[in-house]
Amino acid sequence: TRIAILGANGFVGNRAVEMLHLSGRQVLPIVRRASAAALPRRFDLDVRVADAGDRAALAAALRGCDVVVSAVAGDPQAIVGAVEPVYRAAQDAGVSRLIYLSSASVHGQAPAAGADEDSALNDRQPMAYNNAKVRAERLLAELARDGGVETVVLRPGIVFGPRSQWVGGWA
Repeated sequence: TRIAILGANGFVGNRAVEMLHLSGRQVLPIVRRASAAALPRRFDLDVRVADAGDRAALAAALRGCDVVVSAVAGDPQAIVGAVEPVYRAAQDAGVSRLIYLSSASVHGQAPAAGADEDSALNDRQPMAYNNAKVRAERLLAELARDGGVETVVLRPGIVFGPRSQWVGGWA
């Protein structure tokens, strides 16, 4: 199984590349620009360059991959705007599964007691990031109805670990 990581130079994407590679998996880091390739290249991996908004470039970069993990970050417009090109590129490239990294913030900053993955989402929250993640998830669910690519949505809370801004900031 070959796993592509979109956003491979970011905090989560970089760590995913590292963990998958060190566990012996075939991993393909994908970054937005060539200058961002240095971090994943430390493992002597083939790194491909493709912007998450460019369906054709992404499809070419994803060829030969079975799974794509989308750890694309950015402003609210970029978060929502990358969903369709990433999904369609995965379809075009014959990828079987798309794992989309969302956020627990889709439930708000203080979710109601008992909130879980089946709880209704609201895109009228005070934080634009939260609303963008809700809209991105909705769009992905709509696109996935065609059954072309299996989708998995992960909603982590605060992500921390080596090189984390959460750990460094507190220190």
